[in-house]
Amino acid sequence: MKRLIRILITFMLALILTGCNKFNIEVKKPNNDSILKGQWQVKNYVGITEEEVFNCNLLDSKVSFSNEEVFMFDKAYKNITYKAKLVNGEQYVYNTIGFIPDYLKDTKEVEVVTISSKNTYLKEVIVIDKGILVIQDDVLLYLEKIDDNPMENINEKTGVDETADSEKISNGVLIGIKDKTDEGFTYKTLWIAYDGKKIYSKEVPFLLLPRKNGFFKVSIHREYIENNYKDNIEFVFLSGNPSEKQADLKVNKEPNINVSKEINFIGNDYISIKIHEEGEDHRAEKLGTYLIDTMNMEGKGAVSLGNISEQKNITKFNNDAQGLHIEDINKFTDVSIKRNQGRWQIYTVHSKKDESIENNINIPLKVSKNVARYDRLFTSWQGIKNQVPSAEDALSSPNKNMTIIKTKSSLYGYKIEDGKISESPELTISLNGDEEIVMAEWAMAEFVGYWTEQVNSLLKSSK
Repeated sequence: MKRLIRILITFMLALILTGCNKFNIEVKKPNNDSILKGQWQVKNYVGITEEEVFNCNLLDSKVSFSNEEVFMFDKAYKNITYKAKLVNGEQYVYNTIGFIPDYLKDTKEVEVVTISSKNTYLKEVIVIDKGILVIQDDVLLYLEKIDDNPMENINEKTGVDETADSEKISNGVLIGIKDKTDEGFTYKTLWIAYDGKKIYSKEVPFLLLPRKNGFFKVSIHREYIENNYKDNIEFVFLSGNPSEKQADLKVNKEPNINVSKEINFIGNDYISIKIHEEGEDHRAEKLGTYLIDTMNMEGKGAVSLGNISEQKNITKFNNDAQGLHIEDINKFTDVSIKRNQGRWQIYTVHSKKDESIENNINIPLKVSKNVARYDRLFTSWQGIKNQVPSAEDALSSPNKNMTIIKTKSSLYGYKIEDGKISESPELTISLNGDEEIVMAEWAMAEFVGYWTEQVNSLLKSSK
């Protein structure tokens, strides 16, 4: 029954989208009166992940646009600006939600209106022939116009304070950085925050991991046994009474084998690790992604590809070019997560038949939101490259007013104003050339102040 409902929703949206107008120009000045002005009502919706959405509380809710103010989803905004652009429909949707739903395939060109309030990004609206599409809380909403005239006296009618959303201007990100050295790997954390006026940064000399129950110091402890060593990952709780938790991944414990561990990804609940084993007649590399809370428990090993990916309706995965064939993604555990062109990417290591060289193979399945809570860019990867041709990676804040761009030698912090990345960076941090991002945890609103206090406290205590 659930599948039938989803199919019907998808079919209805497909019918709507077949009427998309064609435009002959790529950019034009937005005419708000003819495009968005008036009142709109949510008529339909569909989840943008594989999870079903059956109780969307936004159904039948109203949205209002005028030249001066916008009311949407129980909030009012003033000092509004609109900017319109024509984009490739498929490419835009993929860059926004990470995949292309069936009902948006073959949509070659759509108009997208970016709405800002006081130079702060609010929302993007996709204009189609019979209505508009808006993404809210991981749900794609379809709205139809119900009145050509906008709502009047929005604040009086709704009781909404126009400044209620001002605290959402603030945001910050804890970026975990891995650096390769002659003896292994070192880690640090950059706290980069934007208070609505300036972008600032602090550096912590270890991985500072925010979790639901507080902050943890994450490090790799190397234990020497005679002439060999074994790496163990340690978590130290920094909130309240400190308590250590050492993670034993039950790796090769033979005395003549060196075991080093490399963190590829760490988030609130999951960690991806690459294990290197090396001995006189032995050399191996192993990948694995683990639940942090159970990784040191007996009988708890790496989680499967199916556990960390968003797509739940498939069981097999094949890459004929590389000779990779996964019969059951819910049993395949040789996977890790790494950064790739502004996104977290699942990958595995595989060698072709009759070849000894192993290659990294990207698996094009979206990383689950349970693993990486926020993983979107404000613009397309090509847009990032147009801004900074030497870009290797990028991050964008959830409220889309700050973008971090990484090159081989630097990390840049840019403001996003009026729907565009600023021409010059507000912040520049030097890198040594071999560093990679392994963590990106975002804080919003009042949590920015709390995280800043935590970082300042750690730096003060370390002096």
